[in-house]
Amino acid sequence: MTAPRLLVVGLGSMGRRRLRDARALGCEVAVCRRGPGDRDSGNGDAPDGIPAFAGLEAAAGWSPTHVVICTPTSAHADALRWAVEHGCHALVEKPLADGETPGLAELLEQARAAGLCVAVGCNLRFHPAVEAIRSAVVCGRLGRLLSVRAEVGQYLPDWHPGEDYRNGYAARREMGGGALLTLVHELDLVWWIAGPIASLTGVQQHVSDLELDVDDLAELVCRHASGVVSSVHMDFLDRSYNRRSRWVGSDATAEWIWGGPALLHLPGDRREQLWEDPGFSLESTYAAELADFLAASAAGREPRTPAADALGVLRAAGGVGS
Repeated sequence: MTAPRLLVVGLGSMGRRRLRDARALGCEVAVCRRGPGDRDSGNGDAPDGIPAFAGLEAAAGWSPTHVVICTPTSAHADALRWAVEHGCHALVEKPLADGETPGLAELLEQARAAGLCVAVGCNLRFHPAVEAIRSAVVCGRLGRLLSVRAEVGQYLPDWHPGEDYRNGYAARREMGGGALLTLVHELDLVWWIAGPIASLTGVQQHVSDLELDVDDLAELVCRHASGVVSSVHMDFLDRSYNRRSRWVGSDATAEWIWGGPALLHLPGDRREQLWEDPGFSLESTYAAELADFLAASAAGREPRTPAADALGVLRAAGGVGS
């Protein structure tokens, strides 16, 4: 079987991670530093012996079969369009785009009709704690799921020590930044486990003294088609890394706090451990996600992180006021 020819677009920290994982999975690899309309998709150099291209058009002659898009968010849609037009399966880092980009739904339909797999980089769907909670919900261990609270927060200047946070894509509107889009994982997880979001309300605002022109806090309330109500909090403000979720059902409650076990709270103060591994490495979720994308494209099946879900999340988030 011929190895996938995988082009990594953007060679920042995520692009370098994807390149490393793709090589480990046996792909032929090449890198592209710039995407359409993107001044610079990454700040790293390609390892020796790996083909490197200055732009996507230059990379076309390499004839990739798969493209992994690691550009700033504002360049995602154009790079995805290039991939689809060149017959490539595509994995787009989250979020799918910087809002409900015109023509995005049509582009995804074009990809589907051409038999192309389009996945989005929501690697927390591959975290064993999240998998255990979803399994408990699906299997009815919680009874009927009623409500969810998910939250994430970390002080933006702490994200990349030694770098000026003001220059990063997360802090800049023109690059598709902001807390809501950058920290979209929690919104994706409530969609994946509680079901599609029927309506969403909330606020996204810049409330701190951080020097950025985007929201640094988002507080959302979602009504799911299943009847579940979820609330999602995202911020660039918390001086202590915070990521947690609580899933309340008619018979039991599931809970997970980052770095700890996933727990099932039962009546009578009983507690059951759904998952725990103190030595677990988040890096494995990225490798699992890439492997799923490659397997899905080979088998003609939907990946675990389909672009259709990501588009639904974007549409739901588009109703948030500031």
